[in-house]
Amino acid sequence: MKQPTSLKVIAWINILASVIGFCSVFYILWDGWRTLGYVVSEAIPYLIFAFVVSFLVFLSSIVMLEGKSWGRALYIVIGCLSVVSDFIDGGYADKDAIRSLIKLCILGFFLYRPIINEYFKSSKIENLQNN
Repeated sequence: MKQPTSLKVIAWINILASVIGFCSVFYILWDGWRTLGYVVSEAIPYLIFAFVVSFLVFLSSIVMLEGKSWGRALYIVIGCLSVVSDFIDGGYADKDAIRSLIKLCILGFFLYRPIINEYFKSSKIENLQNN
C-alpha cells in the first residue's frame, strides 16, 4: 500500500525538527566552548535530554516511514511525556503544555486515522511475507 500523504508530511516535518534539534545542541556546545572556554555544567543535562529526545523523534519518524507502527507509538509516548513535563513545570509553561496537548491531539488524530492504520497493517503483512 502507498504511504498516506499525511504520514509523510508528519514524518518529514519531525525529521527536519530533529535535525534542527541536533544542530542546536551542537551549536550550544560549540558556542559555549568558543566564548567561555568550557561548557556550563548546568546546561549539560538539558543538552543531553534535548539530544535524546531529538534522536527518539528522528528514529520514530524514520521507522514510521518504513511502515512500522511502533514508531507511531513511540512518537505519541514522547508527546505525552512532553505534555506531562510541561504541566509539572508550571508557571508560563502551562501555556506551552496546552499548546503541546492540542498539537498532540491533532497529530494523534492524523496518525491513527483508518487509512494510516491500514497502511501499517499492510506493511506488517508485507514484512511477514518477505521473511
